[in-house]
Amino acid sequence: MAAYHCTAKVVSRAKGQSAIAKAAYNARSRLNDEATGEVKNYTRKAEEVLFSGIFATQDAPAWVRDRGQLWNRAEAAETRKNSQLAREIEIALPHELTQQQREWLLKDFVRENFMRAGMVADVNMHGPHPDGDQRNVHAHILLTTRRIDGDGFGEKAREWNDKALYNEWREDLAEKGARALERAGFDVEAERWRYGHLTNREQQLRAIERGDMEFAKTKGQEPSKHLGPEIKELLNRGLVSEVQERRAFEAANENSIRAELIVLRSEHAAIERAERQLLQAAAWERRPDKPLSDTVADIRISYALSDSAGMFQDALAERGLWLARTDAEDIWRSKIDAGGAERQDRYSPVLEMDQIVAVDTRGRAYTLGVAATGEDRKEVSAFLCSLDAAPLPSIAELRMEFNAERRECIDTDQAGREQQTRHNAPEHGDGPEHVTAAAGKLGGTVMRLAADAAETILGKLGDISASAPTPEMKQARRDAVEAKAEAAQLDWKRYVNDEDYRRQQLAREAQQLEQQRQDEYQRERERGRDR
Repeated sequence: MAAYHCTAKVVSRAKGQSAIAKAAYNARSRLNDEATGEVKNYTRKAEEVLFSGIFATQDAPAWVRDRGQLWNRAEAAETRKNSQLAREIEIALPHELTQQQREWLLKDFVRENFMRAGMVADVNMHGPHPDGDQRNVHAHILLTTRRIDGDGFGEKAREWNDKALYNEWREDLAEKGARALERAGFDVEAERWRYGHLTNREQQLRAIERGDMEFAKTKGQEPSKHLGPEIKELLNRGLVSEVQERRAFEAANENSIRAELIVLRSEHAAIERAERQLLQAAAWERRPDKPLSDTVADIRISYALSDSAGMFQDALAERGLWLARTDAEDIWRSKIDAGGAERQDRYSPVLEMDQIVAVDTRGRAYTLGVAATGEDRKEVSAFLCSLDAAPLPSIAELRMEFNAERRECIDTDQAGREQQTRHNAPEHGDGPEHVTAAAGKLGGTVMRLAADAAETILGKLGDISASAPTPEMKQARRDAVEAKAEAAQLDWKRYVNDEDYRRQQLAREAQQLEQQRQDEYQRERERGRDR
């Protein structure tokens, strides 16, 4: 299979190296060293070069694309005896790809990582040596250490020496190579290449997780030792020394032990996965057998379709949900809500400090555990760890924002309704008369119901009296009925004209309905206990 490889070296005068000689060797060409007058000629191996080119920005001067002028000027810009002349990146290219696919991969890698950063890249792709491994397709990328400034080289870019930047190059090559292999239909090789920038131990663990035991064994073997030209010559002649035999035996024994350890680790990992699945299944069995609510279903869909914490946050926002981080006030409120929910025989979670939850537009918080995501909270926390530094709001802040928006919508809607009512009023001359008629009919109904209620109450009071009703009592009853009807009419006018009073009435009615539902629920529980 394709073996990932990406290394960086510095061409330095302190080591007696020359950027001109390195460029001539990589390109298998002939270059003149203008400072010393020497000629570097490697044209006898020109057939090994599969692709060659110089990559620079569009505004770079013309001499940059001439290999001889480029590296002669690069060396002339360095005046110290220990100067760094160039940086060489050597990478392997997947032999499973075609030559055209390898060129596309190489060009994309060079343009995005070196050319856009301001470097000039001298790129040469080499094929395998006739007597070597025929899968050894690789490329040499020779980079300048200074930016182009006008018609020459400017100051050195010291930030290009950052090791973190080098790690980014390695990771980008791994990802680009994996995508190229996937497009070519090599899925197994793509997964192996994708993690090639990691250590052998990390690659081994990744392979065990996906069940690629064959690759995991290769990453657990003892690394080979450099033999040297003398021993290689003996091996080519079929002669093996006693030392070599002992080393080969020890290496084989070591690799066998490592292979057994890999199998044990894979079995242990499989047992751990099975235990987690059993625990999750048991947790689901303890839950009530009821379908997911719409909000929880939206959270689970968003989590399943997201590959990162940012994607999860965007997916929730599309469904009207937001991520929030709990604070002390949220924890205090959750404890109060949980106490009230327990009295009503329902569930309300008690939140923890700095816990990430999902909040809907009504300010209700949903914990991101097994019920909402399908995974336990530890795995979800690891998935959301990149949001630790993000400025997530608290639940209380989101509720204040939602209430302000809702208040604004209510006020806007009420203003529109009042304007429409004034427009439809009879004094405008163009409003429908059935609106006024309906209001009058409703007011008369309210008055009639109030009068009937008053008469019923007074009738019951009269029934309680032992004596027959006198004319004075009858007149008092008629006066009470008229007073009750007049009060009902005033109450109706106030209900129609006073917006605040109307809201208070509606709130009072909603509270009464909620109290009736709770009383009915309590009675049902008591009847159930009696049964």
